[in-house]
Amino acid sequence: MKVNAIYQIQTKPYIWLSIGAKNYYQLKNETQQPAYLLVHPMWFFSWTSLLLYWKQRRKLKKKSICLIILSNSYREHLFAKIFGFQSYYISQNIHVCEHSFVIKPLQKLYDAVYIAAAKPYKRIHLAMINQGIVHYYVFLARHKK
Repeated sequence: MKVNAIYQIQTKPYIWLSIGAKNYYQLKNETQQPAYLLVHPMWFFSWTSLLLYWKQRRKLKKKSICLIILSNSYREHLFAKIFGFQSYYISQNIHVCEHSFVIKPLQKLYDAVYIAAAKPYKRIHLAMINQGIVHYYVFLARHKK
């Protein structure tokens, strides 16, 4: 999925899926039914994103669109619930756009590819489940002034 893109999953009721917090203004619910926007926050859902998502939720509610946060960690899920968001604790890595990711019928070299989050922590234990995994790490650079 592309960052800040919105994908329509269903029309009755309307259900959209998005990563990021932009382009919500484009959504239109032209039915009498409630509609749903499933959101994977790009980074950890915390204090820095709280105000942005409150504003977005208020704007969407005027269009009868319910904002639902798909949390990647239990702590993130609890944070969202405490501040009144509808949230589900799932892995945000389960969605892949079928137009850009096509499995070719070739002999596989690896069973999986582990791409670490752009966070100071790494979930190495997930990558160690199988030895047929290529490790690709994204490190978060910290700049001190």
